[in-house]
Amino acid sequence: MRTNGDSGGREPAAPSVVLGPDDGAAHTPAPASRPGPSAPARAGHAAPRAHEPLPAESPASLRPGVVAAWGLAATALALGILLCALALVALAGAASLAGGPWRPLGDQVSGAVARTAQAAAASGQAVRDAFDPSHPPREALRQDTEFDALQIVAVGEPLGTTSESQVALARIAKRADASDAATAQYAVVRRTLLTPQARRVLGVPLGEDNGEQERYLYQGQSFRLGDHYYKVNWVSVDRQQMAIARYRSADGVIGSLVFEYN
Repeated sequence: MRTNGDSGGREPAAPSVVLGPDDGAAHTPAPASRPGPSAPARAGHAAPRAHEPLPAESPASLRPGVVAAWGLAATALALGILLCALALVALAGAASLAGGPWRPLGDQVSGAVARTAQAAAASGQAVRDAFDPSHPPREALRQDTEFDALQIVAVGEPLGTTSESQVALARIAKRADASDAATAQYAVVRRTLLTPQARRVLGVPLGEDNGEQERYLYQGQSFRLGDHYYKVNWVSVDRQQMAIARYRSADGVIGSLVFEYN
């Protein structure tokens, strides 16, 4: 057995036990020759284990800046979606107006809506007409000019007489260069004064002036004799006649007047 004074066979001394300052637990100090593990956590704050997840932050712990950033992002996303929708609507409208690929679909939808509305209106009108037998015609009617007299005049006969003048049919002629039947034939009418006027030149009487004038009338033209207005209804070279219709009122006169005689 070796003695304690033999250093070559001396047993290594056991490490001394040191009491902790807080809980009196025994701690074995690490040898000074090699680095030891990291220092233990302070009392009351245990270090998290490697296999345990860190606790998630509660909503109350979010900072105001983070909340504001998320709010701005959501607002920008909503505005982007709205702008995209408006752009699509505008594109569809432009394509429909320009005859684009969506035009047939839009026309079909519009036509279906219009036909449905017309069918509903027609059904309602039919029900109302059933209780009103004297209802006016529902179909479109062609409204002609209102006349109150029709006169057929032969060559040599008067068209009418006013307080000062008389207008008679002098002859009916035909044009070879006419482009249509309405301008192929025309009537020549002659106006004369009922009371001839004295003709004077530089104050010297030179006979009488009967105010004779010739005018030309084509089918469809209008003229005035006194208080009445007339329209040429037709002109015929073969029959040597013309027909003139008298307007019921001056409000129905269509177009300008070829002549007016009082």
